[in-house]
Amino acid sequence: MELIKLFVTTLFLSVIPYIACSYVDLNLFCEEYSDGLIDVACVEKVGNTQHMKKLIYNGRNDIDWERYGKSIKRILCKCNELVKKSGKKYLTLGIQFYGECWVSEHRVEDILKEVPKSKLCVNHKYKACKPRSFHQKAAGRNGYEIKVNTHACAGNDKSTALYTYYHLHEIQIEVLEEAKETEWTSWTTCSKSCGKGYQERSRTACEMVSGVHRCDVMKVDRRECNYQSCALTEPAKAAFRPINGGFSEWTSWTPCVCGNTAPSIRTRKCDNPKPQNSGKNCVGEPFQMKLCKYEEC
Repeated sequence: MELIKLFVTTLFLSVIPYIACSYVDLNLFCEEYSDGLIDVACVEKVGNTQHMKKLIYNGRNDIDWERYGKSIKRILCKCNELVKKSGKKYLTLGIQFYGECWVSEHRVEDILKEVPKSKLCVNHKYKACKPRSFHQKAAGRNGYEIKVNTHACAGNDKSTALYTYYHLHEIQIEVLEEAKETEWTSWTTCSKSCGKGYQERSRTACEMVSGVHRCDVMKVDRRECNYQSCALTEPAKAAFRPINGGFSEWTSWTPCVCGNTAPSIRTRKCDNPKPQNSGKNCVGEPFQMKLCKYEEC
């Protein structure tokens, strides 16, 4: 667990009249709204989720893409201004999609516990920008020293650069180790020793669940195993042996009718037993007939 202590204080900045937003040499603070911002972390896109619901300013249309660094700072300044005017207690700002400013009433340390870190934030040259990698020391009030980033970071379409405020007291931000997906477990024993069974393995994965990033989502993988046919037991073998068909007993002869020469017939069926398991059909005649003697009625 990485423990980062930010010893913070408000910078003493002289206000330049009639200029809504100007910058000190560190190029990060808006003087008229002099509560300083510091970039804390780059995380996966968090704007428009339960952690950061409010889009307070969309500066994408005002971006000078050839001077992107200055554009980021102007967006931060405007965002900071709107936060102050809102009268709400927004504790965390997030710059994503290069110019959208989202705000949250959640503490940045609480967001960091729920949202995984990212490496996709960019700097003024559109290159990877790792927050806190450009920190420089600056003198603050009451002898404090604070660190700020000389180059502001912004999130792209898949990431968010998080910012928070300096206050007149120590802030302790606890950054959790990145949650990781676990490795697959070993395959379980096949559910059947023969005749096609199944094996399973599992692991925990990271997914968004109801807007919350969680790394305890159980994933299960299944595959078939032991395709070979099972050896039959004696009762099983007997059940599958071929059975040849056999005839039933003959029926009685049908009676002769006076005034008619129709023959008398008797039949038998191949059902004693029926052919089974590819057994042979009955061999022989299924019916017989004989002539009747003609008699007057």
